Amino acid sequence: MRSAIFGLFALVFILLTVAPAGAEIYGRTGFHLDWWDSENGAKGFQYHIPIEAGGNIGPFSYKVLTAYAYNDIEPRNAPSFDFNGLVDARVNMAYEIIDRLPFDLLLAVDLNLPTGKTKLSDAEFRSILDPDKVTITRMGEGFNINPSLIALKQWNALLASIGIGYIWRGEYDATDALTDYDPGDALNLTAEVDYNFSARWIGRLFGSYSRFNEDELADQEFFEPGDVRIFGGGITYARARWDLSASIKAILRDKDRRQVGGAMVTDADSYYGDEWVYRLSGNYQLADRWSLGAWVQYLTIASNDFPPDALFNNNFVSRREKILLGAELVLRPAPGWAAGLKLQAYRMDVKDNPLYTAVIDGGFINDVYDVNKDFAGGAAAIWISAAF
Repeated sequence: MRSAIFGLFALVFILLTVAPAGAEIYGRTGFHLDWWDSENGAKGFQYHIPIEAGGNIGPFSYKVLTAYAYNDIEPRNAPSFDFNGLVDARVNMAYEIIDRLPFDLLLAVDLNLPTGKTKLSDAEFRSILDPDKVTITRMGEGFNINPSLIALKQWNALLASIGIGYIWRGEYDATDALTDYDPGDALNLTAEVDYNFSARWIGRLFGSYSRFNEDELADQEFFEPGDVRIFGGGITYARARWDLSASIKAILRDKDRRQVGGAMVTDADSYYGDEWVYRLSGNYQLADRWSLGAWVQYLTIASNDFPPDALFNNNFVSRREKILLGAELVLRPAPGWAAGLKLQAYRMDVKDNPLYTAVIDGGFINDVYDVNKDFAGGAAAIWISAAF
């Protein structure tokens, strides 16, 4: 652990010291803890130490982000385990073309460098898959390249943007059993419209569409995630010392395809239910150097299309509802310097599948991953950043 953390800080030092003269640079680090506790007794926590550094030189900007992560899991009716290591390093480079074309243009390339921990055990891999429980859901992947292009145009109070990106994803060993795993490439389209109704009111509409190619295992196609559509909107009311925002977002996923009898076949039912996220947030300037932010979020995920009454049916996922509360206190003690304390708490209510619950409680299945159990948890983080 010590060598990993030392390497992270050494990376930041190198990035900040080799920047060309005249470049604006920044660094950020901290400590983030997530924890969760299921109603059946299973529990766990994850902490990570993020390291971020970047800067800009005129229209060009860059950013590098990585972290050290530690996970501790206590399943139900199974031995506890822990695992740790570096996660992959993310590199972002972008170039802005402003006031030279009829519209503004942003050219960007994101790289995923495979510096993280891979070839986890199946239990380790599955224990951190749920983004409602932990922040880092992948310790490591392959080498990925994601170029993107975003065009922006403003007409008085109206600002519109459209974007396109394509990610090439490299092969890696996801688990001990899932070796030579090659996740499919993905195409992503985005669009957003912002409108200033007045000096205090701003409205926003956004949407995106993602399409995925087939995943391969040992050079054989075996799975293709369904297309994903995201759309939503929001509104903000701003005053001199405070602002208030409300938003709604929907995430809709098509049916997956998987290999059956040597051919890729579309599932008869959808594995993912529709997701809706409702969020209310606000910020208040307490003093010249202090500010406070707070938010409340409600998430609802419909049950999927698989029948809930099939004996030993592991594909059914019941309806879930999550309420989350959070707050963040930020101090800016000097120009370019900032520090913050962030706290969150949540509860996820999971509608029971009566037959599945009976089988679990009867001891026939070890419910390690709590797919049909209520759970609660929270997060706490401290961070510090500096810009020069």
